[in-house]
Amino acid sequence: FGKAVETLEVPECTSFGAAILGAVAAGAFGSAEEAVKRLVRPKETIHPRAENNEIYNRLFHIFEDCYHALREANIYSRLAQLQDQF
Repeated sequence: FGKAVETLEVPECTSFGAAILGAVAAGAFGSAEEAVKRLVRPKETIHPRAENNEIYNRLFHIFEDCYHALREANIYSRLAQLQDQF
């Protein structure tokens, strides 16, 4: 928390990242760093609101509790097994 987030002009960042890695693998760029420098265009920087920091921390602790409870109950493995069936 407390860190600025930079959005990109490309709306599908996951696909764009995969395309960048594919271009590097194909030899179009010497490295991922080079490809990112040439292709990625920042759109906006969003700065956190310090007054919301307490609520972010409280929500994060709730998230952690949920995550650990689901892991201990083996829910993630059960979901993965179910996903493998389809």
